[in-house]
Amino acid sequence: MEVGDIIVVSKDEPIPADMIIISTDDDEHGLCFIDTCNIDGETNLKTMNALECTKKIKTDEEMGKLKFEVECENPNPSLYTFSGSVDTNYHEGNR
Repeated sequence: MEVGDIIVVSKDEPIPADMIIISTDDDEHGLCFIDTCNIDGETNLKTMNALECTKKIKTDEEMGKLKFEVECENPNPSLYTFSGSVDTNYHEGNR
């Protein structure tokens, strides 16, 4: 795995990296649940959402049309804060 890779994550699959959630199986909200017990020891699942502008992407063809740029802070020890932005040219009209 390298910075910038797009990967498909299956249920209960461990991921050793920070990620941007592009899309999930939840069609309406782009919702998913993250287990962070290996990081912070908490056993409750965290609720996360896919990006609003990409949450409806479901096919490889749609993913192929996706282009965006991510700007974010450098790695740091804070587990509960993040500063970043996504600039995308993806619009529902491109589907």
